[in-house]
Amino acid sequence: MTHIMVLPVARDTMPYDLLEMAKKALYKWVRFLDPCVITNIDEWNELPNRAKDADVIMIFSGYLDNVEPLRRAKKPVILWSWTREEVLSMWSWENLTWLRENGVNVPVFVSLDDLRLYFKALIAYKSLRGSRILLLMAKRPSFIWGFDPVLKLMKDKLGITVSIKDRSLLRKAFYEVQYEEVKNMIERVPYIHREISEQDLINSIRMYLALKKIINAEKLNGIGIDCLAEPFKTDKGLPVHPCLAFSLLEDSCIACGCEGDPLSIATMLLLMRFLNEPCFMTNIYPLSLAPAVAEHLGIPIHDFSPKRTVLLCHCAYLGVVPPSMTSKFELVMKWDKIHKGGVMIDAEVSSQYVTMVKLSPTFSTIQVILGKLLEVARFSALHCRAAGVVEVKDSVKVAEKLFSHHVVVLLGDRRKELKVLADAGNLKYEEL
Repeated sequence: MTHIMVLPVARDTMPYDLLEMAKKALYKWVRFLDPCVITNIDEWNELPNRAKDADVIMIFSGYLDNVEPLRRAKKPVILWSWTREEVLSMWSWENLTWLRENGVNVPVFVSLDDLRLYFKALIAYKSLRGSRILLLMAKRPSFIWGFDPVLKLMKDKLGITVSIKDRSLLRKAFYEVQYEEVKNMIERVPYIHREISEQDLINSIRMYLALKKIINAEKLNGIGIDCLAEPFKTDKGLPVHPCLAFSLLEDSCIACGCEGDPLSIATMLLLMRFLNEPCFMTNIYPLSLAPAVAEHLGIPIHDFSPKRTVLLCHCAYLGVVPPSMTSKFELVMKWDKIHKGGVMIDAEVSSQYVTMVKLSPTFSTIQVILGKLLEVARFSALHCRAAGVVEVKDSVKVAEKLFSHHVVVLLGDRRKELKVLADAGNLKYEEL
């Protein structure tokens, strides 16, 4: 397991009772380096060098009138400021304010529980370093998420490497899957399905097993396919979509991106590492853009409040939702304006709060939208058979500020956790 290395610092004498309290409170996430006792201002000025092996500097006391060494260290600084009742000491406010206003990255939390969440977020970021995403593409992505500067920033800021390969790798793995493997999985997990052929089901399971083998062989943490414009097809010309495969992989905490969208994959991967639970990506349609939404989806939308509603729909259904998140999970034939054949997921999620999340393409901001999922509405349009109807605070603001038509969906109100995640990554938190 990844841990955060913390350097405890004190002036003149180390308060070992408080250090033991910190160790006890944070033992799941933190490993403490040998205490650093500062006896004079020259030693304080050398703090950046003494903290070179640390991820975080934890100050119990010090020469706080001189903040320059803390700024030069360029690492998060925790000013230990919690009482034995595990709440913020009221006598720490002046020191915390002084440090923050002098440019020191010092997060402030009311309780030790919140500090634990902060370290959990730091681990999520640290664990991303060295992560690998593979995009299996028929051609280079045309959206901004495929631009080289975006992929470079992803590596520089998050430590995630994106590689792009053609589909020959997928085709080879697909045909290496033996029928017995497929048969065993179908017998073990009897999927509810309607109007799909046995061959389509076999191909869909074979796609899952092929991707799983690629992920294991390539040591991947995320995968994407440009499945929309040019579907993968068998040698007999049958389309095979990754919908079921992605859904099942996401329940194993493998981040999967429709249309080969690495920004959504990176967002999912960060959230999965932080929260240790699955999520899914889909398209978001603010009804403040009602005429355009109605034309694109081909559905009547006059029953919904245009200023308070967004719809969630991807490839005619709610999205590629992991089974563990659903109240209904069925396999259906994929049949819309673009695709004719293959397997899609028809999923429903029970009515509840949902949180829609996306990283910005410069990885400087995390954007958050809280909504109440009212229902999964049913339609007969080719481009929309089922859509999540979500009540939001202001769909006009969503339309004006949205980072992308792709969002990542978490169940519940996760704003508190996401604010801490933004703090830990030194990201701007933007709530719409």
